[in-house]
Amino acid sequence: MGRVDASFARLQETLNCVVSILREKGVHERHLSFGGEGVVPTRKPTVPTDARSEFLANRAMGDWAERLLADAIIHACPEWRVSQYGDTDRIAAGHSDFKASYLAGLERTRQFGKRPDLLLFPAHAAVAADVSALSHGETEALVQQAVAAVEVRSSKFDALTYMAVRKR
Repeated sequence: MGRVDASFARLQETLNCVVSILREKGVHERHLSFGGEGVVPTRKPTVPTDARSEFLANRAMGDWAERLLADAIIHACPEWRVSQYGDTDRIAAGHSDFKASYLAGLERTRQFGKRPDLLLFPAHAAVAADVSALSHGETEALVQQAVAAVEVRSSKFDALTYMAVRKR
């Protein structure tokens, strides 16, 4: 068994263990399916409508966290190249094109899964710094060459907690 196969086998074991624990805790079976296309929603999704909404604040905080982490990786690990892979569409919630763009993004996520924010490649890889606008089909072979994928999470609650701790 090759290194990649062994890694996937360990990931599958971990997934099976997590699913078993969640099942024991009473998590509904529909939430325990991973991989492949998601089910078509039975009700219409709620689309953010206000350009001043918390949606924009959360997006701005997420963008900041992604840039900060990408820059830190680039400076600390010159042997890696960072490429933006997650959604970077910046249509404001109040814009006339926002609803269609938002719903199309939900459908892509249902079909292909959530894209991680950043992909890491060896420094010598010929990959653009931002491949987020490319389709799933256009990036499939490229993604398979990545050595890591990073999902960046940011939270106002965590940020406020961190600032309070730092202040103390």
